[in-house]
Amino acid sequence: MNQNLKQQVENAKEMGFRSDIIERAQQMYSKGDNLIDLCLEIQSNQNQNQNLIQNMGPSPQLSHKRTDSYMDHIDYDQDFNLTDRIRKKNHPVGLMNVGNTCYFNSLIQSYFNNSEFCKYILKYRYPSRLDFNKLTKYLGEQKSKRVIASINLVVHLQRLFSFMVLSDKKFFNPTNLLKNIVNDFGERLKIGDQQDIGEFNLTFLSRVEEGLIYSENNVTKLEDKWLAESSSQNSQASCDTQSNQEEFEEDKRIKSLFFGKRTQVSIFYQDEQEIKHQESQQFSSIYLQTECKDLISAWEEQRNYTVDDFKNDKNEKVIASMQFWISKIPEVLLFQIQRMQYDQKTKEVVKIHTEFSFDKEIYVDRFLEVNKDMYFQIQNKQQSLKKQKDDLIQQLEYYQNYSQSQLGILQILELTQKFYQDPIQKDLQIAADAQEKIVSILDQSKIKCLEKIQSLESQLKKIKDEEDLLFQSMKNQKYILQSILIHKGSSAEFGHYFSYIYDLNQQKWFKYDDINCIEVEESEVLRNAKGFADQSAYGLIYINEDLAKKNRETIYKQDSTNLVQYLPQNLKEELIKENKQFQTDLEEYHLAQQASLIIREYDKRFTFIEQYIRKFNKMSIDKKFPCLINFGGFLYYQGLLNYFQLHLLDTSLKAQISPSYGLHDLLNDQKLLLKLKEQIRNLYQNRGFNLNYSNKEIQFIEMKFAEYIQNVKCCIISCIIMESALNQDWENSLIAIYKLIKINNPEQAYFRSFGDFNLSLILLKLSCLIFDFCGQDTPQNIFKIVTIIVAFSKNLPKNYELVLKQIKQNLNDFTKNAEQIFDKTTLKSYNEHLKAVTDQSKNDQYASIVQKPYELIERKIEEIQKDMDNMYNWSIGLSEDKYLNRLLELQKQFDQSSKKFASFFNLIFQKQSTFGLKERVNTLHSDIFKK
Repeated sequence: MNQNLKQQVENAKEMGFRSDIIERAQQMYSKGDNLIDLCLEIQSNQNQNQNLIQNMGPSPQLSHKRTDSYMDHIDYDQDFNLTDRIRKKNHPVGLMNVGNTCYFNSLIQSYFNNSEFCKYILKYRYPSRLDFNKLTKYLGEQKSKRVIASINLVVHLQRLFSFMVLSDKKFFNPTNLLKNIVNDFGERLKIGDQQDIGEFNLTFLSRVEEGLIYSENNVTKLEDKWLAESSSQNSQASCDTQSNQEEFEEDKRIKSLFFGKRTQVSIFYQDEQEIKHQESQQFSSIYLQTECKDLISAWEEQRNYTVDDFKNDKNEKVIASMQFWISKIPEVLLFQIQRMQYDQKTKEVVKIHTEFSFDKEIYVDRFLEVNKDMYFQIQNKQQSLKKQKDDLIQQLEYYQNYSQSQLGILQILELTQKFYQDPIQKDLQIAADAQEKIVSILDQSKIKCLEKIQSLESQLKKIKDEEDLLFQSMKNQKYILQSILIHKGSSAEFGHYFSYIYDLNQQKWFKYDDINCIEVEESEVLRNAKGFADQSAYGLIYINEDLAKKNRETIYKQDSTNLVQYLPQNLKEELIKENKQFQTDLEEYHLAQQASLIIREYDKRFTFIEQYIRKFNKMSIDKKFPCLINFGGFLYYQGLLNYFQLHLLDTSLKAQISPSYGLHDLLNDQKLLLKLKEQIRNLYQNRGFNLNYSNKEIQFIEMKFAEYIQNVKCCIISCIIMESALNQDWENSLIAIYKLIKINNPEQAYFRSFGDFNLSLILLKLSCLIFDFCGQDTPQNIFKIVTIIVAFSKNLPKNYELVLKQIKQNLNDFTKNAEQIFDKTTLKSYNEHLKAVTDQSKNDQYASIVQKPYELIERKIEEIQKDMDNMYNWSIGLSEDKYLNRLLELQKQFDQSSKKFASFFNLIFQKQSTFGLKERVNTLHSDIFKK
């Protein structure tokens, strides 16, 4: 193995590639290739070829167990199924928490939302021409190890940012990036450990800065520099890139973005003379104390303070005044709010929950060294105002947090007043007049207290306005709040970190909480950031106005060209390819999920019908009665098992996809059809079920469904027949029977015989009860009953001829005895009516009676039709056939009320003869007949 390839293998190992990927890349390697690019290509292809469909169950919850290092978390992507990974259109990308890395995630999101920084990372090109042997030779083993880690860090940061710009996935796993964050000695940082955000930020940016210098464009310049330094026999230490960083554009840009310079001025007395020392320092963050309540006051406090044990030039401890002036201000300001403090009593680090306020826009002119003289001119006035302000704040604190009770005086007075107004005073036996006096005094105290608080707040606002006026001329350097880093938790040692980041283009706040990125209201952001419950800001990131203007475009829009144009071509192609594969995987996943749900639904329906039909078969009913619990039961009961299975599939498709989606659609949906065939083959090998159907089978099912609906209609009409008969609404009962008979065909044999039988039984019953009606009804109603009997008797089938003869005989008997019932005038009318009724030439007049509309039937059939339109949405939990149960219940009641007439009906067929009036009376035991 040549030295160049060997070094590239070591680099790939450092970057976290698996050994099998590196081995495969070596096999593909040829002279001039970049092994890192080969590793990336192999890894991408392997990800695409993974079977992502296997994990179709619900995604398991991530463990919240605290770990000591991000290395403790394994197999991150398997914690989520594919639907958990879908990125919302034009929405930010989240970062996985891989072991207490939430504070890193919140910070890196802020870096990503800095478009200038993003551009430099995306424009970076891996130094494939760099001779790593020379690197080790000129920098030494330890430093070269750090440089290699810095290069790898930028490479993985570039991959992360590229993903966040272009990927269709919701979140990114930053593990490989975290592995390459090292300290100044090249030792890997344990990111899972709690640490100072300022220190981490400095280390991270230093490594990024170093990695950016070692780009492909700078390789020749770097090697020339090493050669020049070697020839001049400079020490190895002088080869440190930190000594000549001004040569590199990347370094200049990172420094101008994140690193500033400040001048430290130490003023002290030595030998009774005032001494001033000045020292230039680099800084990347500004520390603020919460005691000062707001950002500007805390910054002022940090800029000017006194040191009691300062050592002078003679190493003597003296009192010194310290001042810090910013000589070069970075474009990005990171303020670190000191929320953690060591408690001398408990000997523990505790979290400070004090409310700390800040503005969305600040001006930094007063802190710049260039404005020092102007600042001193107004300093005395400012200090006077500050003293007044501090005094007012102290007074206000007294009223708002009385005696450290966390309760305001106004609140205490209100609670006290409620106490003296409470009925419990009766138990304490306080005199009523004393009670009233105390309540009145408390009322006056509340008014005075409120007035005092309002006065203090008004004075405080006035002083703040005066302060603003003092610095009105110092408003040239404007900085805008971009990010707020939040710590949630009551303890200093434990808790959770997330960030709020402001989208300057949309003017919206987003909450970045590991993998979740959501839009939030500004009121929520400011409430939580200033200090609410156990949440508060520990870091604030401001960017200057010019940088904010460059950040106008929302950088996480996938269709944006603002940053996509800077992506390396290989990463861009890889992400486009990965997005396509992800969409294919999603489609496959959804198909598999959908097929699984359909089969699950199918199985529930199949099991339900099987169980119900077993129960149905045990019921003592006419075996000709169709099973009407639903269409599936109807098919199964008829032994049409293949069509039954297809129907169940149809109902399952409608339940899981859409009410309008059915078997016809599935025939044209080959992807879903194949997925269903695959799952059905695995699940139902012993049921002989297959999906090799055609439109011919579907048409047959549709024909059988029309038959099923017809049977349901018949059952509903049969129920109406029984209900009308039980209510002695004989006309409507017979009209319903007529409709039942007319809509039937040979396939509905049960309902045809049901109609015929009940028609003959009701007509027989009516003809037998005419004498009874005479005692209860008017002659006109009797005439109507006779007309109904004659009209509907014409519809009796031939096999009921004996019953028809008996009905006619009953009418004749009634006519013969009519003179005993009616007076002469009524009798004459009756005879004329009977003659007209029985006149064969006038049969058409009966059509208006027999075919008379029955609104109840029409309404019920209309309701059935509507129900049948949604018939496939039947309930699995249905345990009874509502049509059958209702019919059996009504039939039982009607049979009970017509028991003796049913016996008489059977007797006629048994004897094969009709019965005269006397025999009929003896058989039916009618009191009226006996007379």
